[in-house]
Amino acid sequence: MRCLAIADTAKDMGETCLFIISSDELSDRIIRNGHRVHILNSDYSRMDPNEVLLPVKENEPAAVFIDSYFVTEEFMEEVHNGCRNYNCKLVYIDDRCATAFSCDVLLNYNISADIESYRKLYAGKQEPKMLIGTEYVPLRKEFQDSNERIISNEAKDVLVSTGGTDAEHLLLSLINEARNHIEFKFHFIVGMMNPDKELIRQISEGLSNIILYENVSRIDELMRRCDVAISASGSTLYELCATQTPTITYILADNQIPLAVCFDEQGVMLNCGDIRTLGNKALARSLTDSAIRLICDYNERVQYSNKMSAIVDGKGARRIIESILN
Repeated sequence: MRCLAIADTAKDMGETCLFIISSDELSDRIIRNGHRVHILNSDYSRMDPNEVLLPVKENEPAAVFIDSYFVTEEFMEEVHNGCRNYNCKLVYIDDRCATAFSCDVLLNYNISADIESYRKLYAGKQEPKMLIGTEYVPLRKEFQDSNERIISNEAKDVLVSTGGTDAEHLLLSLINEARNHIEFKFHFIVGMMNPDKELIRQISEGLSNIILYENVSRIDELMRRCDVAISASGSTLYELCATQTPTITYILADNQIPLAVCFDEQGVMLNCGDIRTLGNKALARSLTDSAIRLICDYNERVQYSNKMSAIVDGKGARRIIESILN
């Protein structure tokens, strides 16, 4: 999705984009957005640099973006050498700051990213141009032109998102908590793979303060409509920043810890902890209580909203393209 956000912005700026992907599961979405596709029909965890470089040679792009957790130093070195031969820049999208991969441009837009850590990582090696920090967060078009949020004194709407699978059954526990707070409206996004989908529908039936959504196409509109949000610590947090929706977050996995901790330490969002240590019922109670406290505190919501707008302004994808083309 982040590559699609970058490509859509590049297209709006007059550029043509080609996606090199391992299989065709997402090709329809890419084509629908006006981009071309080259399908490798290969294992995404073991990419062949020569197969990747073939469409690069044929199309002579200005830049090649690599977005994969499975690249190796050898793979990146070979692709980088090929890009040099074809006179194009190699851009690597990184989240980990663990390996000094060979590239021309390094992109890490996360709030936890630290440029000094990258400089230490690349000490003694050719240092790429670094696009580090939240000013480079690539968001979809609907999040790129967010107007300033008007904070309501009469707040009552809570948006709840637990992701597509929710293997921890958190959404079900949150709905059971919401039943006890009929003075507030809870807008629950039910993921396609949620294992409790049918039970959630049964419990919610007849409860006027619980609204369920499935297959949401414009989540930005829901974010703007609600006064407070509950969300796992992932890329959705940047979208919530763009819509300036005061947010309570939590941790599902190790890779979410830096994001949740940084947002909390900088006073941008409140982190309620890790579901793996708290359990779904205790976490659901903490998230619900925190959301209600926030929804009842106008001044705190104003503070959170102002800090969120300063973190993400929606123009990150354009900055990425301009930095590379310039």
